[in-house]
Amino acid sequence: MISPEEAQEIAIEYFPNAPEQLVNRLGIKVRESPMKGCDGYCLSIGERSIIRINSLLSGSRKRFTLAHELGHLILGIPGVIGETFEEMLSSNLKEERRVNNLASALLLPEYIVKDTLKDLPIVAGALQKLAKKANVSDLSAAIRVCNLASTIGLIRAYVVFFDNEHVKWQWSQTSQMPESLANYLLAAARSESPRAFRHKKEDGNVIVASIIENPYFGSSTLFVQLLPEEHGLSLSLHEKRKLLEQEIFSNNDKLRNQVSGLMGAHKPRVAGMTLNEAIINFWDRNEAKLAETEMLSQSGREYVELRIKEFL
Repeated sequence: MISPEEAQEIAIEYFPNAPEQLVNRLGIKVRESPMKGCDGYCLSIGERSIIRINSLLSGSRKRFTLAHELGHLILGIPGVIGETFEEMLSSNLKEERRVNNLASALLLPEYIVKDTLKDLPIVAGALQKLAKKANVSDLSAAIRVCNLASTIGLIRAYVVFFDNEHVKWQWSQTSQMPESLANYLLAAARSESPRAFRHKKEDGNVIVASIIENPYFGSSTLFVQLLPEEHGLSLSLHEKRKLLEQEIFSNNDKLRNQVSGLMGAHKPRVAGMTLNEAIINFWDRNEAKLAETEMLSQSGREYVELRIKEFL
């Protein structure tokens, strides 16, 4: 078996497919089948290892389960038979946290997180973008960011998972949040959407809370961060984009779809361009197509600039 450091080097080289590469390199057999009350486990017999995964899980949950069980094998920590996906994520046991930290690093190397989340504060839209890039769940992405809080400019961070409006579990590298505060921040984040909720503390630091709704599972993920004032009170690019989309497209799905298509066509063209060159190129190609629409307003032009910044 390889060391955790070697595994993380492979994760950097083969992102976003490190767990799949590792099981092939290490000759670990992976088997999927329907299971009840258990979403994954691993077994080692001599030099042979096998990982079992619940075939009923979604693709992103299967990938975290695979990385989690790999973490058990690489660290030499005996696996737990009977764990569900949520139990893997939420465990406070020291050994399980070590496994989860390695699993998260395999799925989301630190450099990918830093490269993707250049904008503070980190809000729900940014976490979803990171999750999509890494092919992991929004919840897994939020926990990885929480673990890297101090390295990406956050004073501290919390992930709180709600099931049917009740706090089911929470994750933090520091302290636990009182349930009453978590419930308050959930309601406040919903009321402020698409902005994140902000509260400036007496010491000048700012609490920023945003929410990812998971209607398919009847759950919600609350991401809470504490930031210095200069970052906490500024709107993130994701928030600005959502506000502009409300203003420009609120009653015009046809325009929304048209602009989405134009942006998709423009994205591969911007490689090697400066921001200004990419903006000029977009309008040279598309200004006539967008004549007499809201896109030629100041808000529309600001929206185009924000979208192009996402590509560069």
